[in-house]
Amino acid sequence: MRIAAAQFDPTVGDVVGNLERIERAVQDAKAAGATALLTPEMSLLGYPPRDLVLRQGVAEACERAAAELARRHPDMLLLLGLPRRVQRKGRQLANALAICRGGVVERFHDKRLLPTYDVFDEDRWFAAGDHVTVIEHEGERLGVLICEDLWGGADVDASRAYASDPVADCLKAGATALIAASATPFVLGKRARQHAHLARIAAAHGVPVLSCNQVGANDDLVFDGASVLVDAAGRIAESWPLFETTTRTVDLRGGCRIAPPAERARERDLIDALVCGIRGYFLKTGHAKATIGLSGGIDSAVVATLAALALGPAAVTGVMMPSRRAAWMTPRRLHPIFPSAACSRFPSPTCTSASPRT
Repeated sequence: MRIAAAQFDPTVGDVVGNLERIERAVQDAKAAGATALLTPEMSLLGYPPRDLVLRQGVAEACERAAAELARRHPDMLLLLGLPRRVQRKGRQLANALAICRGGVVERFHDKRLLPTYDVFDEDRWFAAGDHVTVIEHEGERLGVLICEDLWGGADVDASRAYASDPVADCLKAGATALIAASATPFVLGKRARQHAHLARIAAAHGVPVLSCNQVGANDDLVFDGASVLVDAAGRIAESWPLFETTTRTVDLRGGCRIAPPAERARERDLIDALVCGIRGYFLKTGHAKATIGLSGGIDSAVVATLAALALGPAAVTGVMMPSRRAAWMTPRRLHPIFPSAACSRFPSPTCTSASPRT
């Protein structure tokens, strides 16, 4: 079975734009021979939507977008993340996946485990799902999960007292593979815990596991993508690039085809995450240039470097704040710790000296 996972960067609230991004992913998936496409959690609205999801008409707009994508692509199995209206005690919304096939939204799967720790407060908005979803497609029985349904808090190295186990329930219902739509934020060291968790599940039950994660930055959260397919032996069969938008098609039963991902230095992860956050903020707020006040200390030098990496050196102007030491940094002469032949990975922003106040 060939299935594609669309690791993309949604803009929160931009339902029309997110629909267009998914449309491009569908076209890429078809071109690669996929018959199914998995998108990240809340892909049509973007994650985290926070109180935006409570506004009248937001869930309905997402449901219309899902129906439109289903109508356009009757030959594909599409799994689209969205909020949807429900009638349940205490809440009228569910964090769901629309399962589209044959030109219609065939059914929904509602997220069962709603995290309420760290940056999460999902039971503020959503009612928990109460059913197991296993769908048949091309000889596989796919157990459908949404983010915490798969992780259960294990990826943050903390135990959670959940009353149910969606993974075990899918396997009891006859799932031969597990697929999960995620929007799990970047945290240093979390990726290794996720891989270990997936390997344990896959190897213990002899089923492949595919996790499709959001990439990009929204508000105070950064997402690294890092979507992954783990084969039935618990080995990484395919891994999507970090901090990049891409759609890849894989064979769920293709076996292990790649070497394990190389270990990355924590500093590399941290730099990439900070650059992703800066770039995402500027792109999604419509800003193109930055002006940074430079004190001459290491803190402002690091900020200037990160801004130049995220936006390009030409888009960053550094202004030396007035001081008795300001003379050592002018447009034509840099301080010795920033030689003119700097490493291309750390491009220098344009620098000027501000006039002292009178």
